[in-house]
Amino acid sequence: MKAEKELIELFQRIGMDEHVAKCFMAIAETENGKASQRELREITGLRQPEISIALEKLYSSGWIDKRTIKEEIKGKKGRPFFSYKLKKSVREILDSIRDEVDREHREKIESLDIIGSFFAK
Repeated sequence: MKAEKELIELFQRIGMDEHVAKCFMAIAETENGKASQRELREITGLRQPEISIALEKLYSSGWIDKRTIKEEIKGKKGRPFFSYKLKKSVREILDSIRDEVDREHREKIESLDIIGSFFAK
């Protein structure tokens, strides 16, 4: 539990939302590498709306796939059930986060250089 809390804090330090970090970690640590929203609720303790928002952020980042696992129950149309799985390995995702952090850092340094040259005149 302590290690999980520390990991979440580290994810937050690099700009990841706590709920996104919890869902990412939960999916990454499942035995088969995939989880439904119900399973994520049980693992993370988050509410369904929080999980939906976190999953949307993971999906829009290109880190997870969303697959329909059940659309019909006994011939009745109902709400579909989805399974979420990492698209890439954890290492590849961390590398892409690192690349983004590096890019943002370089942009800030360049901005500081431009600001500095303005005042050096």
